[in-house]
Amino acid sequence: MSVSAIVSNLNGGKYLHRLLATLRAQRHVELQIIVVDRHSTDDSAAILNAEPGVTVLHHAPETGLAAGYHAGAQAATGEHLFFCNEDMWFDEDCLWQLERQINLSARVAVADPWQWTYDGTAWLHGGVRFERCPFTMLSPYPFRRMNFTEDLPAGTEIPFACAGAMLIHRDVYQQIGGWDASFFLDLEDVDLSIRLWQRGWKTVTVPDAKVFHAVNASNLHTLVAAQETVSRRRYISGPRPPRRARPVRPRGGQEPRAPEVLAPDVGCRNRGPDRDPRERRMAISTRARCAKPQDARTDLVHE
Repeated sequence: MSVSAIVSNLNGGKYLHRLLATLRAQRHVELQIIVVDRHSTDDSAAILNAEPGVTVLHHAPETGLAAGYHAGAQAATGEHLFFCNEDMWFDEDCLWQLERQINLSARVAVADPWQWTYDGTAWLHGGVRFERCPFTMLSPYPFRRMNFTEDLPAGTEIPFACAGAMLIHRDVYQQIGGWDASFFLDLEDVDLSIRLWQRGWKTVTVPDAKVFHAVNASNLHTLVAAQETVSRRRYISGPRPPRRARPVRPRGGQEPRAPEVLAPDVGCRNRGPDRDPRERRMAISTRARCAKPQDARTDLVHE
């Protein structure tokens, strides 16, 4: 079987040599490597130009991680798509361990590797479970928070994979519509997984697929066109529009009034062309509620 590794890179030059070397060292897989460079200003371009056999695409950083992944997927030829950040390196059997868990006849379409810190000293991400909680805005289910470090056996179903590193069957990726490019960073993986749930596809955890990750390495990089750091421009991609007018409800017997025009909200960050962050979280929550009861993964709860 074949894998297309799709890497999102933003000024990750210091990580690229090891990332590409450990991708090339993967055993038992036929590999295509695609790097989506998001207008890096470091030495990434020189490094990538010197790397034979790497397909390099260019994408504006302001569009975000999911949009870059989506662009890379369009150039992919592999049966499976492996999406990953630039600040990683991999155990030599990582992709093989992920591939062997994919089983379309059992409706398993996504495999999620386990992640450690870049030096391998601390565990960051393993089996995923929902846990009951009073209330959270950071989950598709307001009364379920997410636990990312459950020690689960290989092949155990989990609610979703991490967008930082995950493998998905290409046919299923296309069937569900791929990444929603309106996301900038965070929750794009939850959104993708909700669409998997709604179509009956499963995600499994793979402890033996090992990834080593320098977490948040790109968050302090500045997006030149937006004049802000990656960490400040989370959740919604695209330029900030002027603040939308508030609709004015008519009172009984009165003609509707024209909405008042508001000045651009300079202080409000993370606004996208169509939705503000609250609307995006509401949309994710709505998708979860609209899932069929048997497909909504509230059953994957650690009591």
